[in-house]
Amino acid sequence: MGGCRGGVMATESDKQERRRHTRVDFRADARLNTDGSQWPCELLNVSVKGALLTRPEGWPGNEGDRSLLSIALEGGAPVEMEVNVVRVEAEKVACDWDMFDVAGFVQLRRMLEQQLGDPELVARELTQLYSQD
Repeated sequence: MGGCRGGVMATESDKQERRRHTRVDFRADARLNTDGSQWPCELLNVSVKGALLTRPEGWPGNEGDRSLLSIALEGGAPVEMEVNVVRVEAEKVACDWDMFDVAGFVQLRRMLEQQLGDPELVARELTQLYSQD
């Protein structure tokens, strides 16, 4: 369902146009750590800039909150990153990340490359992302 933007309903193609980064459907157990509490959730998709999660039951978070997101990857240590909550819906939470360790970055990059099957696409998106800073 599209959201309202400037009095006009945004269509799915409008949303895709605003997205700058390829999203990869990827399911994994995750945890949002907010104000000293841990909230189990599930990773639904991921990009070089952020993630979409299921909204943890009872989670009191809001847009603009900062949390620590931990994603459990098979065969490796969890990837942990500081995230900004950018959208909260009844059943989903969207986060952008701005800081995580080098090992986590390498794991994320490899996961995206494997899922997309195109390491050069991931490299281009990372270059675009970090050349904006």
